[in-house]
Amino acid sequence: MVFPSRLRSEAFGLSLAKAERFGKPILSCEIRTSETGHLNCVTGIVVAPDDTRQLTKAMNDLANDTELTQRYGAAAFHRYIENFTAARMVAKYVDLYRTLS
Repeated sequence: MVFPSRLRSEAFGLSLAKAERFGKPILSCEIRTSETGHLNCVTGIVVAPDDTRQLTKAMNDLANDTELTQRYGAAAFHRYIENFTAARMVAKYVDLYRTLS
């Protein structure tokens, strides 16, 4: 999944969660959020915004390295299961509501 957005307002798109759900590695641009540090070299590759050479290299790296692509994809799916299933999200909301009472 290539997500070359460079705007903070697009820091987390639903398309990223969908890519994780299907075990796809993610290529995204650094937009200085706490998420990108976790994602880089775990579920995919984070590149500098507006750096087409770096983005091209990352795409080629994944296209030419099946093991790397599979490892990032498996980590992406694991991250989805840990954070974005309906049951997990409901549990997080319940925990949040409990802190507010």
